[in-house]
Amino acid sequence: MILVIRRAQRKAFPDEYLAVQRQRELPKKSKLLEVRPWLDEEGQMRCDGRLKYAEFLPHDARFPIILPRKNCVTKLIVKHYHEKGDHAGGTNQTLATLATRFWIISGREEIL
Repeated sequence: MILVIRRAQRKAFPDEYLAVQRQRELPKKSKLLEVRPWLDEEGQMRCDGRLKYAEFLPHDARFPIILPRKNCVTKLIVKHYHEKGDHAGGTNQTLATLATRFWIISGREEIL
């Protein structure tokens, strides 16, 4: 799964991935500027934000994996989490459950 996510990130955000890999600034018009991405030890882009100080949270919740919108991998992950909740939770519940591990760019629109 790590390899699949990494490929999806590279395909959706090629300039950003290269900039983060080379420790350079992101392009000025990047959709990832607000989430301040960084690469973990497996080469996945993760968010870096104020949750990093919440040490009581699991690592994935503090540094969620970035998923691109309108991507087949993202759609499958959203579908899995939606089905895991027995289709009962709705958009907010699905988004909250996903947020324990992933950050989807324009996530609400992706789930709708």
